Amino acid sequence: MRCSIAVFRSFVRIRHRVVFLLAVLGLLPAQGEEPVRPPAAGELAPVPIELYVSATDPERPAIRAAVDQVIQRFPRLRLTEIDIDTTEGRVARETMEKEHRIRDPGEATLCLGPFHLVNRANDRQIQTYFPYLAARVFDPSAGQGRLEVDPVPFARSVFGAQARLEPREVSELAGQRIFAVLEDDRPVGWVADLFRATRCPMCNDTQFLAALSPDLEIRAIRPVRPIERYGKDVDAEERDAYLKRLEGRKPEPDLQVDAVVGATRTCLAYRSLLLDLGRALTAR
Repeated sequence: MRCSIAVFRSFVRIRHRVVFLLAVLGLLPAQGEEPVRPPAAGELAPVPIELYVSATDPERPAIRAAVDQVIQRFPRLRLTEIDIDTTEGRVARETMEKEHRIRDPGEATLCLGPFHLVNRANDRQIQTYFPYLAARVFDPSAGQGRLEVDPVPFARSVFGAQARLEPREVSELAGQRIFAVLEDDRPVGWVADLFRATRCPMCNDTQFLAALSPDLEIRAIRPVRPIERYGKDVDAEERDAYLKRLEGRKPEPDLQVDAVVGATRTCLAYRSLLLDLGRALTAR
């Protein structure tokens, strides 16, 4: 029952995001508050954003500067600033936090449709992620689709300069690119170019190269599409720490490692694709 409720809530969240993005792209009528003015014929409606912040917050000027810069880039954005020091502002903030299910409020919150960013202490999500979040909202296709990638340099970085790849058809992995790695015609491992389209309208698709030893130990993983948080690539240190937690393991059901915070869906796709690869190669 709990699983069913969680699945339903996930479906509702995704549906809200899809409807919002379709409205932004002009494929559905805009919902929510009335725009500042009705759009002219052929013009897309303004997209409202709300900033909840104290008028006396010393961080407010930096927050406004960052938000205003994004608005200059995307002029359809229409900002409403709510002073959370007023009674009306506090009530509006409490209502917003319930609607967005924000369990750990911060000093400032920015809402863009069903998405929100929260500034807490030194974690300045608004300044860090809003440019990327807005860019993805106005162009959700930017993170979609399989990218062309040459697996040979990756294979040679793992198995040595003499490594040679031969493609293999694996019926259980239809649509994936699987290669046997050979050295002097001797099998020394596997390389796979794995891809999965996401059902999340704001998440980029998942694609990475994986190198496995003959006994299917994960030797190395290299992202083809970046691991993102709110449309921004996670930093190299955080990404590499996650990949290191996978290396040396086998793609078996007990493959459980800590995900990248804010990129849980992508990390789940990594695990699922690796398990599919492990099952298919074990069955050969």
